[in-house]
Amino acid sequence: MSLRALDTLKASDYIYFDTYTSYIPGFGSEELSKLVGKAVTPLSREDVEDKGGRELIERALKSKVSFATLGDPFIATTHVYIRNIAMGRGIPTLYVPGVSIHSAAFSLVGLQIYKSGPTATIVEPSEIYRPRAAFEKVVGNLKRGLHTLLLLDIDVVKGRFMSFSRGAQVLAEGLIGYGVSPERLLGVGLSFVGSEGQSAVASTLLGLGGIHATAFPQSLIVPGRLDAVEAEALMFLGVNQEQLAAHARLVEELGR
Repeated sequence: MSLRALDTLKASDYIYFDTYTSYIPGFGSEELSKLVGKAVTPLSREDVEDKGGRELIERALKSKVSFATLGDPFIATTHVYIRNIAMGRGIPTLYVPGVSIHSAAFSLVGLQIYKSGPTATIVEPSEIYRPRAAFEKVVGNLKRGLHTLLLLDIDVVKGRFMSFSRGAQVLAEGLIGYGVSPERLLGVGLSFVGSEGQSAVASTLLGLGGIHATAFPQSLIVPGRLDAVEAEALMFLGVNQEQLAAHARLVEELGR
């Protein structure tokens, strides 16, 4: 949290905390309350999306109200929705940026964010729900030589978090249908990014399926075309020259 964010929260009459879009072990509304020295009200997805943040908006008409979230608030459309409601009712708003996984993941790994394409989310498939959007985005990005950040399915309320190993398995199975070999494609698994215990490991997509990290939340990056510096960075995370060469050939083949 930046000093500006901390000062903004301390100057607020009411503080609300998003409990559903992301998760950090050991940090929630109670810990935030102790940090700022004020009461913090947790908000569920139902409070914000189904009820339109009614309580927050009504209080903001007469008082200084903060809506705190993990990461960068306006990366998620839910928070833009709440800001639009506030602005539509004549309530002035202030945006205090945070650190998003969209930038932190690439910085931790050593890949260039300006070479990244659209982000995708991998969800746990079921008998009746097997979305292909993530596979299509990865293939589309690879054809253009771009990296792909993959967010992984979470349910904070139920305490269910997809691991990067499971995400790699789902992705590997899906990409086979597009002619992409998971034995040749590289992937980077990240866990607990932004904490002292953050970690990253690189392998083939098939290899990542057998690597199990215990800290959550986790995410996954599929690299595109790599320059020399990026390739070296991935070698420090566990890949070898042979794997880099196979990945490079695969990306070139897809781009033709």
